[in-house]
Amino acid sequence: MLYQVLIRFEDAESEAANQLADVLQTRGVRTELASRTIHDDAEPPVNIRNAVDLADGVVFVLSAQSVERPWVLFECGTVLAMDRPVVFLFSQAPTGESLPEPLRNLRRFPLETIVHRLNVGEPPTPAVHDVLFGLPPIRATKALRNRISAHLNTTIAHLPRIAGMFGEGLQISDQFEPVSFVTNPEYDPDLHLFPESYKDRIVIDTIHGGDFIPAQIYRSLAQRLSDQMLFEHVNKGYAREKDWGCNYIAAGLVRALNLPGFYRVNIARVLLDFGRFPGITRANADYLSRFAINYPFSHYLSHAEKKKVLEDYYDRISETYEKAVRRAVLKLAVHTYDKYNPTDMPGEKGTLRPESSIIYSTMAYHTTKRMPVGLFDPYYPDEFGEFTADRKLAARISLDLERGGIAVGHNHPYALPEGSVEVRAQVWFFFSYLRKRFEEMNPDSRVSPAYEWVWRMLLDTNLRSAESEMLRSYLHMFRRPPSDWAAGVFGLSAGFPEQLEGTLERAREAYEKIGDFLYGNRDQIIGDYRSSNRRPSSLGIEFRKDHIWTYRGDEPVTLDGPDVLHMAQLQHVVGVTAQSILTYLNEDRPEPSDTL
Repeated sequence: MLYQVLIRFEDAESEAANQLADVLQTRGVRTELASRTIHDDAEPPVNIRNAVDLADGVVFVLSAQSVERPWVLFECGTVLAMDRPVVFLFSQAPTGESLPEPLRNLRRFPLETIVHRLNVGEPPTPAVHDVLFGLPPIRATKALRNRISAHLNTTIAHLPRIAGMFGEGLQISDQFEPVSFVTNPEYDPDLHLFPESYKDRIVIDTIHGGDFIPAQIYRSLAQRLSDQMLFEHVNKGYAREKDWGCNYIAAGLVRALNLPGFYRVNIARVLLDFGRFPGITRANADYLSRFAINYPFSHYLSHAEKKKVLEDYYDRISETYEKAVRRAVLKLAVHTYDKYNPTDMPGEKGTLRPESSIIYSTMAYHTTKRMPVGLFDPYYPDEFGEFTADRKLAARISLDLERGGIAVGHNHPYALPEGSVEVRAQVWFFFSYLRKRFEEMNPDSRVSPAYEWVWRMLLDTNLRSAESEMLRSYLHMFRRPPSDWAAGVFGLSAGFPEQLEGTLERAREAYEKIGDFLYGNRDQIIGDYRSSNRRPSSLGIEFRKDHIWTYRGDEPVTLDGPDVLHMAQLQHVVGVTAQSILTYLNEDRPEPSDTL
């Protein structure tokens, strides 16, 4: 709830005050009812100030008699001095002349008039604020800013409590979930730091902070490598590949933003990188040429074992993420990166990286100014590769970090690989949006198997579906369907190839009709999608590992404990980043609608 209203009244107006509170609460406004008796002495100013300080506006529910009480004039002066809007609602309206002189120019209405206005339709919270106080919609009020400041100060002060909570260190075990939701034990569902419409629509995650290698997979690799090679590739590789400290940054952010928790991929990156397309990485591959299964697992595991890694871990992570981000309007991936850029000169260190970097552009667009050919469907507009997130969000975080003394790079030292979660999510979001628009105009397509096959192909951004690949290759590579020989091998009927080709042709026709719809309405569809307040933002943010985590020489301390975190720097990073996100949500971004 964005607004909180304080309602002041005497006991005789309790029924009227409660009626108003009920109406306001159904409109998403939090109310605080505060009554007083006729014979009460004036409350101590500090109590009044505390109540008003938490409110975005104050409503006095009065009668023709109670308006003349001294406490009304006294409290009204306090409210105005604290720069809060005020309105008088009368159950029995007095004449203007009977009002005390200082109150005659203030906003006043019969109570029934305001209740009627609030009951017409269902105005959002800012419209309620307008009805009550005659003010334009206000996003970040003074009271909200005070609540945010108080919450952030408390959260940052208590952040040292999380030290040691993750038990960082390489774990060889089959007893773990591929991805888990790390809950925030301090989450308060009644504390609202941003508009209610963002509830359950902000996702924070870490994909490179996992510590687990399945025991069965590790044993298989150990049988093929010497102890020294195993230590070099697995133990040292784990220390090199992990984003040290990222889980603590994420844990701090969900506390500072008052979110229920964050998603953590638990499998070690040295084995599996969920930020890449499924496949195997060759030896000595550079960073941007990698696939999900990393070397040496990609070379020494059997085909069945690699398939198991993808099906039991990669696919299960994908299923969790698809559910998590389905309604998201903001997805923030937290990473940490090395102190120096890589260099080709043996024994030399590269240039020093900035303390942080915000990543929101695709690698292909960075180099060729268009999406890569052959990965995602060509119906995906090239211009969407320029930004995977609202530029105001990236600018807000960048500005606040720089103001906080934290140097910021942009898409440095690399932009987003096409296999990253952020890029895949943007493609998925767009085709989900296109499907909704198309089916609104072509409702019969919802029950067509041909259209369903096309949509499955367009939404297969993980490139894990053989049926999608069959249609994709038929449409774009003009490959022939399976022959009679293949039908015989598969034990299918002799007429299967012809039947399949007929199905493929119907899917092609459906695909082309979707294309005609997109290109025939391209400017409107893309314009609507670009400007939609429901369009999700997906970005990554990197912080230097050595600023968050303890290193001994060039090696990270791989066992967690209370002393390995640079707590003061962690507190600073979390505080500045959380404040910038809250400013963006409350001031820079329109509230999202329910659907695109």
